[in-house]
Amino acid sequence: MNILNTIAGIEKYSLLPHNIILSGISPDDIKPASIPIKSHTLLTHLPTGEPRGEARTYGADFAIRYYNSEYVCFCDANLIFDERSYGWDAQLVDYLKNDGNAIVSPTLTSAETGQYLLNVLLDPADSPRLDKHHTTPYPEYNSPPQGAPALCGCFQFMPAHAFKASIFGFLPGIPMEDYELCIRLWTLGYHCVVVPSSAVSHIYRSTYVGWEGIEASIKAEEYCLTKLLFAVVNFDSDIVSKVYDALGGCSDLTKEKVWGIAQSSKWQTHKAEVLRKRIRSTEEYYKTWKKKT
Repeated sequence: MNILNTIAGIEKYSLLPHNIILSGISPDDIKPASIPIKSHTLLTHLPTGEPRGEARTYGADFAIRYYNSEYVCFCDANLIFDERSYGWDAQLVDYLKNDGNAIVSPTLTSAETGQYLLNVLLDPADSPRLDKHHTTPYPEYNSPPQGAPALCGCFQFMPAHAFKASIFGFLPGIPMEDYELCIRLWTLGYHCVVVPSSAVSHIYRSTYVGWEGIEASIKAEEYCLTKLLFAVVNFDSDIVSKVYDALGGCSDLTKEKVWGIAQSSKWQTHKAEVLRKRIRSTEEYYKTWKKKT
């Protein structure tokens, strides 16, 4: 795995004191004694088998509760830091000191092509299957900060109060758990900004090791549930019905199962809390960002 290189890059190019939490990573994938960390960095391994979204929420909750973290940064295991990344943490914190309601990221490039990644905007009213989207590229390295409709989940940095204000953190699984958090936080008064004074590269993986056989059916259920929860938490019943009818990649039995989960008291309570605390609507979100993508 690239995780050791990712951690080495964090340690080499960061300037501020920090701690690292590994969440959702199998013990078989790492050997803690071999992880290259600075002497003052605390490393905590939370070997949870939960899906990626829940693992991220678990890690952030741990950081805020036990480390009293002022900021939380979500990085996946497939990042490459280089000279353009130097001081990335100090630069993001400096930006947040003047814009405390932002969720930020360095600019991101593809490790394979060198091109800037694309931010996406997904509108279930246009595409209930959630397979068509508007895109806008991450800004060029060393250009001015730029607002964005969302930030790639491979790198999201935010104040701890923003994460706590999200109500429940990330949706449990993938895909779209990163995008959903961004749109939900936007309706709750936050916004996304790319700060291109530093840059990081991302290694794209279209598939994941072990997603065959029974594991593949589990992931199909996770995909369908996450897409449906994206609609349930953020949109009205008409959109929810359209997204449910358009769910693909899972059996009718699985669709019925995820529908039951999405309609449970847990998720209906989360939805009600999101609606109660909103200061902007999803309609305003799309009106704001569609013209820019």
